[in-house]
Amino acid sequence: MKKGEYIVLFLFLFLIVLLLPFIVANSITGEVITGDATLDSVGMNITINPSLPTLTIFKPKNNTYFSNSSFALEFSSNADNSWYNLDNGSDISFNGSTTLDVSEGHHFLSIFVNNSEGIVNENISFYVNLSLYSIVYDEYKGGNKGSSTNFDYYSFEEVQELENTVLENTKFGKISFNEEINITSDINYSDYITNLDLNTNISFNRIEITNQGHGNRKSKTVSRTIIRLDEKYGRASGDRRGRYSVDHDHTASDHDTGSFIVV
Repeated sequence: MKKGEYIVLFLFLFLIVLLLPFIVANSITGEVITGDATLDSVGMNITINPSLPTLTIFKPKNNTYFSNSSFALEFSSNADNSWYNLDNGSDISFNGSTTLDVSEGHHFLSIFVNNSEGIVNENISFYVNLSLYSIVYDEYKGGNKGSSTNFDYYSFEEVQELENTVLENTKFGKISFNEEINITSDINYSDYITNLDLNTNISFNRIEITNQGHGNRKSKTVSRTIIRLDEKYGRASGDRRGRYSVDHDHTASDHDTGSFIVV
């Protein structure tokens, strides 16, 4: 083979090498897929990793209590199981809210909840002092108490900033305080007692309250308000002996007197 022929052959092969990628790319063909689309189910497993349970304790609080009557234990949790022990005693299983049998003195409460992921624990330390303070409200504990506030449910700290306080006798009416009050701040704080039975009166033809029994608002005081119901005209006349005057329509649902609502 002559020299010139070698040169031509070399150039031809070199050209093929250069054009080969383009030839291969353009030579790939596909098939047209025809037919009807169909819907079918596909098996699938979804795994959600569980977490530790939640635990929020509402009662008791880290406070001092002046009553141990129906001592409440209230909490919220999404756990599978719950139990508690009082003063490092035996574990007691329970579901939802319950009551504790507590004596006077210091107490340490541990609450436990669990699920498959583990255990969550919260501790509460509280004190019961039965001579610390007394709230007398027997008139609002019986069968006619209606929505009357259960003062024994609250700690000493809580009754000094108590909201939505209600005194009710379902036969005759109720008084609802629409502002936060300090039930311990009566006219004689040194006696460590608030006597609501003595200083309030919800009875036939009469609703009465004085500042000796209901506790002062934070900056203002109701001295005395008497409401006498006039059965003949269905209205009440206000006997103003303090800060508030009252003109209460007995047929209406309530009447705002500035510090409390008379119903």
